Amino acid sequence: MFAVALVALAHATWPPVLKHRPSSRLLQRMRPLLRMATATPSLEIGATPADTKDIWAGWPRTWVPLASSFELDPERPTPVRFLGRTFVLWQDNEATWRVFEDACPHRLAPLSEGRIDRATGTLECAYHGWQFTAAGSCAKIPQIAAEKHRAACTSTRACARVFPVQVEKCVIFFWPWGGVPADASGPLGDSALPHHQLSSVLPGASTYTRDLPYGWDTLLENIVDPSHVPFAHHGLQGKREDAIAINMSAAIAMHPSGFNFSFGDRTMGMRRAGGGEFRAPYVVSYAAVFEPKPAAPPPPPGMPPKCFNLTVVMIPVAPGWSRAIIFGGPSGNKAPKPAVVKEGNGADEGQAPPEKKRASLISIIFSLLPVWLTHLLSSRFLDTDLAFLHYQEQELQRRQKLDYFMPAAADRPIAAMRKWVQQYTPPLGQLPPPILERSRLLDRWTQHGSHCVHCTRAVESIGLWKRRLSLMLVLSLLGSHLPLLRVLGATCAGLLILLQGLERQFQWQDFKHWRNH
Repeated sequence: MFAVALVALAHATWPPVLKHRPSSRLLQRMRPLLRMATATPSLEIGATPADTKDIWAGWPRTWVPLASSFELDPERPTPVRFLGRTFVLWQDNEATWRVFEDACPHRLAPLSEGRIDRATGTLECAYHGWQFTAAGSCAKIPQIAAEKHRAACTSTRACARVFPVQVEKCVIFFWPWGGVPADASGPLGDSALPHHQLSSVLPGASTYTRDLPYGWDTLLENIVDPSHVPFAHHGLQGKREDAIAINMSAAIAMHPSGFNFSFGDRTMGMRRAGGGEFRAPYVVSYAAVFEPKPAAPPPPPGMPPKCFNLTVVMIPVAPGWSRAIIFGGPSGNKAPKPAVVKEGNGADEGQAPPEKKRASLISIIFSLLPVWLTHLLSSRFLDTDLAFLHYQEQELQRRQKLDYFMPAAADRPIAAMRKWVQQYTPPLGQLPPPILERSRLLDRWTQHGSHCVHCTRAVESIGLWKRRLSLMLVLSLLGSHLPLLRVLGATCAGLLILLQGLERQFQWQDFKHWRNH
């Protein structure tokens, strides 16, 4: 195939190379392969739609969430995408997160393939070794002589493109729109600011991030629809028997900064009632209270009611792709340590520590688990509705209209969300072709693990223990005449099987609802 590609390239770009052209019969046989070798690839997660400029021109001007620092490796330049463009996040020697355009000004190689040079505090391009300071200025060009080095480095064309950054509740926001970043005096007021978008999140909350093979609008639609939970997530959060007629209000006060709605449903055998808020264009937040079960004894005096709180950040990556950042329980001391700690990095002198709110029992239990285990559980949860959301939006595009029949009150927020999207955002472009291979569609490693420091380290640790156990197994086999070593060998073999199964959980796992009884 590689040889065929070379022949195709030479034939298309430099005819004189082929002085002795293949026979017509040979060309006829090779023509299908030539078409495959020279065909334009279909849009995938890394592709950029042709109408990106139109999308950016019409997109709401707010601070944009990109990623969670709770899951990023501070020693790694991490690529992230937003509206079809790629950016790189990295942490400088002051433990400050930076966002650059993911392209070296020299030859446009991705800076996310480079490294962070802690000795100089710069981001280094892996292609030719150009180095860039935290401010984006070029600090080093190895290929230029000393007498011309300063003039080249001080050229504006040698600078990396840098964007303003704010970090709120561990989410890294950036301002990609140029000009002066929005503040409370702007046209959208507080609604454009990170602190407003994450006002429902407690300090120190953990996160789970996943790139999903369906669009931002489909993700929004799914999150404002609690009626799917008993069926799509049966056995994980409630059961099918929990489904009841849901009392959902119509959108309250729809405006460019979002809308509110109220709901009442049943999950895990308990009724709950509360409200939801869409903080446009990225955040949906729920706050509800569970009603005690009819046969349950009354709670002790002074005990607060059981509450349900959920905040999800939803980011448009490209047509047919979105990123979800889901907030969980307290992170404790599990957040990645900064590569370089600032001097005096702590509470200001004389400043009172933030008031700690009482955590629920479930939050306390989850905080005791390793992060990688809670992420595996979260991956399982998102796997349950991932496939039909992917194919649902493909069918919606085929029909070329919002051909939904929504007679229930539970569908009111979906109708409101679709109305808001149509009124305040530009179309995101044509979807890429459907993903038919289940292993690619449910690829947990590409969609989450590869950019999560906790899961990456867990997989590395599993690999290390597999090598150690394999060595112990070989040694025990050599001394298998001893009963103790035979027991050791059997133990090592069993642990290797368990680790192999655990490692597969980080890659992909299929989910079939017809087997989920």
